[in-house]
Amino acid sequence: MSTIKIYPPRQLPNEGVSEVAFEIWKEELEIYLDIDDRFIKFLPKGKYDKWEPAETYADRIKQLKPEDVAAEVDITTVRRELRQFLTIIAKLIHEDYYHPIIRHSTSLDWIYTRLRQDLNIQQKGIHFMNIIDMKFDITEQTTPIGFYNNYRSLIMGNLGKKGDKILWQDSTLAQDEKLSPSHEDLILLNVLFLLHPCLPAFIKEHYSDKIGNQKRLMDYKTEILNKAKMYIEEIQSTETQANFIETTNAEVGEETDPQCNYMNTRRPQQRFRYQRTPFRNNQRRFQQTKPSTSNYQPNLPPFCRLCQLSNQPKTIYTNHYLGDNNCPTISEKDKNQLIERASAKFNHLQLEEPDIETEYGYDPLPNQQIEHEQ
Repeated sequence: MSTIKIYPPRQLPNEGVSEVAFEIWKEELEIYLDIDDRFIKFLPKGKYDKWEPAETYADRIKQLKPEDVAAEVDITTVRRELRQFLTIIAKLIHEDYYHPIIRHSTSLDWIYTRLRQDLNIQQKGIHFMNIIDMKFDITEQTTPIGFYNNYRSLIMGNLGKKGDKILWQDSTLAQDEKLSPSHEDLILLNVLFLLHPCLPAFIKEHYSDKIGNQKRLMDYKTEILNKAKMYIEEIQSTETQANFIETTNAEVGEETDPQCNYMNTRRPQQRFRYQRTPFRNNQRRFQQTKPSTSNYQPNLPPFCRLCQLSNQPKTIYTNHYLGDNNCPTISEKDKNQLIERASAKFNHLQLEEPDIETEYGYDPLPNQQIEHEQ
């Protein structure tokens, strides 16, 4: 008969441990220790699940249980097995916790509590409010199912245990608290809100005929969470289109609903549609249009773009043109170079004058006379 070999969990780091990762490490640790009959009695609810700290009592266990006394068990053996038990646990945690576990621990639950405190993953009391820090980023590697498990773990960690005092009710729990079906539905609904604010409305619209009055939201948990990213991308795409429509309507003075409405898919008016360039002979022809000269103003007021980009006061960049001698942004050397370059271009510029004589029916003048007039 073949057997399954159980390996110890990976060493727990001293930071960056999530609630789910800690629970996995905790479960694997107890399973690994449970395969040895010598260590079962030191696990939670075992015969020796509590012991003394080494500072108080070096041997940790003061006396045997009555059944072990009747069975003539050697107390030295029990103490030695506890030491081995603690050493194994200490080696599976970062070395920062080796000494506290070996010297200060009083139970395995004490070790769990100490780790939760140092790793900042406590669940009860004010630490339950850590749930408000949970955020979902669709670009990260965390899946919606993983995010749901993390959220639910925080809820489960805050459940009451038998014997807990409920002060606001002035009562004591007679048994461990458990999640009800309606509570499970509420947890999934809260997760959908955290994944995307519009996702619950999207689910309500698309799953209304499936859930109806007979089924629960949790019946479709796996399907919804597996497709959550696809739903979110569809919502974001619709929101982008709705934002374009809202901007377009604002330009023409129409009112739009500011609330989140993923069904707001009104088509823009015809005059706001994009016009595609027609194809001729299976080739796209681009026409370059020249700027209109109908609005050209020959006497423009002074303006220097360079001074404006240099954060000069308005009184400065509106009292001269670009390249003027009184421009404070351009150096004297740059001004001289601009003048030299402009002069060089004008020197090579050839002006062609129309033959006025020819237009009026006369013969052009001889070349010598033309050069003289020039």
